[in-house]
Amino acid sequence: MTTSIIVINASPKDAVDRLRLAGMSRYAGVLGMRVVPVARENATADALRRMLAEWKPVGCIVSHSDSRMPVPGVLRRLPTVHLECQAGFSNGDVCSVLLDNAAVGEMAFRELEAARPKAHALVRFSDPIEYSDVRAARFLALAREKGIDVLQTALPYFPCEASGRALAAWAASLPRGTAVFAVSDPLARRTAAALAAAHRAIPRDIRLLGVDNVRQSEPLAPWLSSIELDFEHEGWLAARMLCDVVSGRLHPPVSVTFGPRMVVRNESTRSLLRRTQFVSEAVDMIRREACDGLSADDLASRFRCSRSLFDLRFREAMGHSAYDEILHVRLAHVDTLLTRTKTRIDAIAGMCGFDSEHALRCLFRRRFGMSMRAWRRRHARP
Repeated sequence: MTTSIIVINASPKDAVDRLRLAGMSRYAGVLGMRVVPVARENATADALRRMLAEWKPVGCIVSHSDSRMPVPGVLRRLPTVHLECQAGFSNGDVCSVLLDNAAVGEMAFRELEAARPKAHALVRFSDPIEYSDVRAARFLALAREKGIDVLQTALPYFPCEASGRALAAWAASLPRGTAVFAVSDPLARRTAAALAAAHRAIPRDIRLLGVDNVRQSEPLAPWLSSIELDFEHEGWLAARMLCDVVSGRLHPPVSVTFGPRMVVRNESTRSLLRRTQFVSEAVDMIRREACDGLSADDLASRFRCSRSLFDLRFREAMGHSAYDEILHVRLAHVDTLLTRTKTRIDAIAGMCGFDSEHALRCLFRRRFGMSMRAWRRRHARP
């Protein structure tokens, strides 16, 4: 018989659940345990009794997603950890892993504000959904601190004809040069459709940022900039917490949080203004050569203009400096080498265009709040 962890309301077909299950399996595998996902519709009393006999689970993880999933009665004697977004449920004798939604709203504001947009806008849900409310509240609080008025609209969770008309009218009212934060990728896709109907081009006229970075079937997703949430680390934390409860190292109630991983910059936030041909060429050069030691001075010299003029034109078109774009490409490659390969950490700096290992270590810690070794332990995938 195999010792295991049962995960209720999880489907390997769902993109978020796949990431969570990967994180759980990574932790459980070290201890010789198996993770067994059970879809909501299959979590019947008879089916769970058979699983208890076959898999001998040490405990149970319940994924609530957007709606609460009650713990089936036959599992109530097992140690249980809850995965859900709503902190209000985590009362009493409960172990839970919660998303830091305030950190999501803060990351969105910092990313969009860096481009110095002409206006800020926010798209949220009108339904009382905690992750939407918390992300929006933090975004608005940071805007108030800077004296910025934010153009807002709220939409029902389920699209309808009336909400579509209201969103279209709001999109048409946005001034060109607006940076829009949608509190989720589905809302961002609805917003993009309304902007297209209002003849507001993305990214030339409007910048758009969503949240999740989980690629679904919609054709818009591959070019939508999005804040990637660390669902795999959420699963890893849940498995670790469950094992700690089983071993007696932790006692409920207890909760831990996980935050956003990084901003994945795609085309929807690349530009506020019409991009000149030389900036497009410069971006292509950066993507090809950033890890070969390319610098902003090198770029300026290739286009035969002063560094100050080059930086001005690049920032006008992209919303950030050429140096920031170079660092973004380099750090993305650092992340790939840390999480997808077993490349020695002391060799990564030279492979990603940094002058020294010390320079990369210092920059990495400032950007991500941890060392590269800790980042690899947290995010490494087989």
